[in-house]
Amino acid sequence: MSVFNLTLSDEDQDGVPCPDCVPLTIGKITECIISNLKVQCSKILSGSWSDINNFCVELSKSCGLSNYLYIGYLNDDIIPLDNEPRKVLIRVYGEVLRSCTDSIISDSVNFALLSEKRIGPKLHGVFPGGRIEEYIESRPLTTQELPLVIDVAARHMASFHKLCMPFPKTPSFIIKMFDRYLSQLTSAPEHLHRPSPNFSSATLSKLTSEGFSFANDGHVLTEPSYEETRSVVYELSLIEEYKWIKEIFEVRYTDVFPIVFCHNDFQENNLLLLNDPKVENVYRILPIDFEYSGYNYRAFDIGNHFNEWCYDYTNPDPPYFFHNIENYPDRSKQRRFWDAYLTETNSSTEDDIYNKRNGNFNEVNVCNNYHQDVNQPGDHIHEDKYDESLWIETIYGSLLSHLFWSAWSLVQSQLSSIQFDFIDYAKVRMKHYHHIKSWLPPKYL
Repeated sequence: MSVFNLTLSDEDQDGVPCPDCVPLTIGKITECIISNLKVQCSKILSGSWSDINNFCVELSKSCGLSNYLYIGYLNDDIIPLDNEPRKVLIRVYGEVLRSCTDSIISDSVNFALLSEKRIGPKLHGVFPGGRIEEYIESRPLTTQELPLVIDVAARHMASFHKLCMPFPKTPSFIIKMFDRYLSQLTSAPEHLHRPSPNFSSATLSKLTSEGFSFANDGHVLTEPSYEETRSVVYELSLIEEYKWIKEIFEVRYTDVFPIVFCHNDFQENNLLLLNDPKVENVYRILPIDFEYSGYNYRAFDIGNHFNEWCYDYTNPDPPYFFHNIENYPDRSKQRRFWDAYLTETNSSTEDDIYNKRNGNFNEVNVCNNYHQDVNQPGDHIHEDKYDESLWIETIYGSLLSHLFWSAWSLVQSQLSSIQFDFIDYAKVRMKHYHHIKSWLPPKYL
């Protein structure tokens, strides 16, 4: 009998193994994780979910770059009890997030509070290494749809920025993560590598060498050496550019840029489309994924969102993403975004946010006139709301975003088993960084 057919006790499965420990191409390891997740679902969801034979767990086809997503669903012949969910989303943290306990704690608190405020999916429960969330029938937006939802995206971001969360009101979260990434990338090699499976744990001790016999069969993703990754840090002048942008925010323009509660990853894959816009003539969207959320410079969230107009992560072939800097919103589109953002900032209160999923707050008209407005400067824009200071704020935010995700990507190249060319992605982000930096007038350099 294969060891993978053994039944694992509850005590054995308190912690879910990190999928980054071994490549996902090793199917038997994936089976182990799924077996583990079924136990977590049975304990947390209970009721009809108590019997692991009543439901299935599968790896989701839509997987992000930081986490692994699984779908749990009751068998067709099982009737849910009371308000039990028939389907759930299971999120398992990747190694980059697991390596920072503070990030996981903040993420769990963020998600729970935002769930209570009905800003994100409902939280069903947490377990060591992940959580179980409400499954929402939807699909992520595409990169091509971002210009079509510019107004509603701006309103969502503005409402998010108005939240008062129980964390220090300083922009330390992203900066601390950036500092840690650079430390990992420039320190001794042993501080940055894909974690080895923890055979000391009760769960993984059951995985004998049989489970890892595929490690040399040519199907394992190759990862760059630490030396190669470290050389890219210096090739891209990442440290020098980070020192420059850090001085911009913390010294030269300290107390100038607003500090708000930011999503910090407001991109198409984290914006769910809840309806069919071709039928309803509107886009109804819902922001999700708050693992990077925290107090930060407003500039970062807005600049980061504009950067994401240039990236499409649906490429099935290496490097597994598309990019086009020409898609970065021009000044007329930025003015449109800022107009909707500032209007919402000045009109909504946190109480308004609680009910936004029940009203039409999530909607934006997508009739022909709207498409025309997107492609035109838009005479309704209040020019006094969009002066040079907002444009400069946006550029600085875009630059900080490019630097952060470039460093993040280099760390991921050493830790993640997700099929993605993180080294190439870091290089492209820095290429776009210098392109945008060239737009700054000399006095802002």
